[in-house]
Amino acid sequence: MKINLSCLKTISLGALLIAGAVNAAPEPAKIGLIGGIVYSDPKVSENGTRTSLRGAQSNGGGLLAEFTLGGALGLETGAYVFDRRMETFQNGGNTYNLRGLSLNIPLLVRFYPLKIMSLGAGAYYGTTLGNLKGTGSTTAGDRNFTPAEAGVGNNDWGVAAAVGLDIPLSDHFGILGDVRYLLSAFNAGNTNTSSWRYRDLFLQAGLRYAF
Repeated sequence: MKINLSCLKTISLGALLIAGAVNAAPEPAKIGLIGGIVYSDPKVSENGTRTSLRGAQSNGGGLLAEFTLGGALGLETGAYVFDRRMETFQNGGNTYNLRGLSLNIPLLVRFYPLKIMSLGAGAYYGTTLGNLKGTGSTTAGDRNFTPAEAGVGNNDWGVAAAVGLDIPLSDHFGILGDVRYLLSAFNAGNTNTSSWRYRDLFLQAGLRYAF
């Protein structure tokens, strides 16, 4: 029986690649610069007055850091700033498109089923940075709101889930890809007549350095 050497080489190469991917222990520590698109979709309570409130696409970026917990587990934190936008925001009988910078600080435990892929779950803290800008009102014109004037709470706590890719380019550098979903655990409005929770989807990519 003839042995196809080309086929054996292909099988051997595939086995080596699989073995490298299955060796799932993450690097001891790594930091990454990441940015991308954010889709916001507030969940409005049925008895709230802002039943038409909806989110809009925006952008953001930040710094992520991860430390190994042993085995195939890692702990991620960092800081991410994005331009949160909401449409058909009601205030004083006028309708605005509302936007403002938000800071997000995640704390996720990541599990690596493969060395280049991770699944994350945990919590986050968010806060509004400065005033919010209201645009698009045909009767009142554009104006700035403090978070209190807009009925928006300064602090936001919630849960987060993520799927990440870490594709090495060298011993230290690599490409990051990340998809994560955030859901507020508490009411994000600060008035009795305004009740909603943030729901944010992050689609991100960037570069990382591993120590």
